[in-house]
Amino acid sequence: MKKVGEPDPINPMQKEGETQSSQSHEYINIEADENLHETNNQDVNKDHSEGDNDEYHGEDNDGEDHAEEDEVLQKAKRQKTSLVWEDFVEVTLPGGQVKVQCVHCKKKLAKHKSGSTTTYGRHMKSCSKRKQFVRTQQLLNFQPVDVDVGSIKSPPLIGLDGKYDATKMRESIANWLLATEQPFTTVEDDMFVYMMKTANPMFERISRATIKSDCIKVYEHERKKLKGLINDASSVCLTTDCWKSSHQKIEYMVITRHFIDQNWRLQKRVLSFVHVPPPRTGLDIADGIYKCLKEWEVEAKIFSISVDNASYNDRAVSTLKKNFSKVKKLTCGGRLFHVRCCAHILNLLVKDGLSVIEDVIEEVREAVKYINHSESRRQSFSNVAQQLQVRDRKLLIDVPTRWNSTYDMLSLAIKFKDVFPRYADYEPHFQHLPTEQDWENVESVCEVLKVFKVCTNVISGSDYPTANLYLIEVYKVKETLDKGVTSESKFIRDMTKKMKEKFDKYWGECHLLMAIAAMLDPRLKKWVIEFCYPKIYSPNEASKNIQDVSKALELMYEEYLENHEALVKESASHRSGSSGGNTSSKANEESIGSGWDAFDEYLKDADVERPVKSELKMYLEEGVLQGHGGMNFNILEWWNTHRLKYRVLSKMAMDILAVPISTVASESTFSAGGRVIDPYRSTLAPTTVEMLICGGDWIRQIYGVKKKFKETPLEVLLPSGKQN
Repeated sequence: MKKVGEPDPINPMQKEGETQSSQSHEYINIEADENLHETNNQDVNKDHSEGDNDEYHGEDNDGEDHAEEDEVLQKAKRQKTSLVWEDFVEVTLPGGQVKVQCVHCKKKLAKHKSGSTTTYGRHMKSCSKRKQFVRTQQLLNFQPVDVDVGSIKSPPLIGLDGKYDATKMRESIANWLLATEQPFTTVEDDMFVYMMKTANPMFERISRATIKSDCIKVYEHERKKLKGLINDASSVCLTTDCWKSSHQKIEYMVITRHFIDQNWRLQKRVLSFVHVPPPRTGLDIADGIYKCLKEWEVEAKIFSISVDNASYNDRAVSTLKKNFSKVKKLTCGGRLFHVRCCAHILNLLVKDGLSVIEDVIEEVREAVKYINHSESRRQSFSNVAQQLQVRDRKLLIDVPTRWNSTYDMLSLAIKFKDVFPRYADYEPHFQHLPTEQDWENVESVCEVLKVFKVCTNVISGSDYPTANLYLIEVYKVKETLDKGVTSESKFIRDMTKKMKEKFDKYWGECHLLMAIAAMLDPRLKKWVIEFCYPKIYSPNEASKNIQDVSKALELMYEEYLENHEALVKESASHRSGSSGGNTSSKANEESIGSGWDAFDEYLKDADVERPVKSELKMYLEEGVLQGHGGMNFNILEWWNTHRLKYRVLSKMAMDILAVPISTVASESTFSAGGRVIDPYRSTLAPTTVEMLICGGDWIRQIYGVKKKFKETPLEVLLPSGKQN
């Protein structure tokens, strides 16, 4: 069947210039008027040229003119109106015989002089390739996460009866509205309706109430699908955080689920975005999380909860841990249940470091703002930079709440430290001038924060990297702080001493999850803790923590091995029970004396026997994977490739590597909430807000749409050419 927007099938018998359909003239009036105008001009030009030719050729041209006129009259044919011609075309065989060919199976049928299409209709009903084509067109076009948006085909808008399906169009609009966070009133905008009618003349205007109802239907449909996907996963890893809407003046709590799917791809989905009534306490947070898990029917699969370091979160996680431990056995005795946000800890450390140059940061920020105030100031500053042979042409105005943008602003401004005082000579009102000592302090701080920025980019990456990458970065941070406290500069010693105290406060205890995840990286294994721990802890603490991690890893493997053996026994008993009831007497007679029954029973028992050497020992004793350092190594792909070799250990790796070690995913949802609850939509009900936030997240994941959630710093580009 022909899709909407595709050109009509070309008729092999059609001659060049012949029009196959007049529908375009019926719907697109502007195009029809233009074609008519061009035709009239061509007719006028043709008349003049033919008159000139008559003067030169006389009567010799009369016969040709009549022949051309007869040919044009012969081209006119009655238009084909039957729907079967969407699946058939006329073809001419080498012998000149005209046949009708199916565009799907290429079968050729006789062409009837009477114009009857009954035979073609019967073939349409029996053509297997056409049936397969129709089934493909009817499928809902929900694509995997990694699909290219440009290759997505929209749901067919033309049904099998050849009629336009308005519900499919409304479904597409609802998906678009959720994914792009558009208000419901968008569909009532006159220019939106004009655009849609231009693209599709059969489009009918819809109201905000109708599109809201359609969005709710899409939300419920996707929720049902996601529920099945989540139930298939082995564990539940959550991140949660709270946020206050500046327009509604109420607080929301977001709960995001992280998991690795059956194709070993890291996934995340927003499960809940609910209003938290005051007062917000740890018990309120715990009740909200448990209610969400109960609604999704995954309370028995809880593995970990990642939160920031707020005191009410500690109370909430402690309450949930006690409740869940009574219902199920938590992994590793619950030591992996509470995960603190590493990005939040790094922010606290950096905040202490930047506080010592807070006044200088404000001076640099105001200086860049002053220069960016007008084009003439930017040009004047650029001229001074060229005179001093400074080749850089960019400054930055940071986002004060994001320290990494502040670092970028300072690192760029340092390159112009000689330009600022010279620029002040040309601009008497420019008074934001850091001293030479201030610039030296800025350089020292940037040298320390450079390591923190690399670590933050890994932890807070937009692709949410797996937990195996963090330990090696944290070690580098600790090494930098240790060097700082022994620096010759008193300024650096005082700054890093304050940061190191906070580092020891949060990472003084062994971060078990981070260590186990790193050991499950085939490039690191047990060598990573033997390399990093002596640099992070004292010699006695390092030795103790290495033993602690090794014991915890073995204990966790034993738990997964017991679960695996239980599943194998259950599967074996189920097979034996079902096969016993379905085996015929003839099959039993054939197997008597062959030995296959006895051998099958032996295999069932041998399959559940433990091997001499465990998978964990085999994995750790093998050499590390070398030559694949850095962020480009795909650890999930490696475990997917080796899952048959490590049947138990791969399941353990799937659960561990899915644990998020930061709450960045929740913070990005708050950015979406700020756009959805804008000043014009501050009266939205909390249930509607949840539908828009969750539904938008699910649709974007389906179609692979990415949105930029973070505020970006303002770039100040300096002119390159000198102007007088």
